Amino acid sequence: MTKSDIQRVFNETFNHQPNILTPDRIDFGKKGKLIWELSRGEDFPGTGAKYMYGVTVLTVDGERNRRTAGLSQGGFTTEAEAREYIASLTLTDSHNLRLH
Repeated sequence: MTKSDIQRVFNETFNHQPNILTPDRIDFGKKGKLIWELSRGEDFPGTGAKYMYGVTVLTVDGERNRRTAGLSQGGFTTEAEAREYIASLTLTDSHNLRLH
């Protein structure tokens, strides 16, 4: 599954609409049965950060469920923090998902 394939799944799942808080899509990837999108937003007064980053997680077939919603996280103040979170997603997380 290429990054273009993953981006297509996110576009189809979310009707080509970016995340409202972090609309700038930076990167896409796959880990086991999970795919992720790293995105960024700016202008968050009171946070002390120029940007905020979020990681959205879906199953490889684009399914959103409680498990993937629980894995999706936002509020990272640096891209490095968000990428550390992505790295922390384990294959156990993906193997515990039930795919049709």
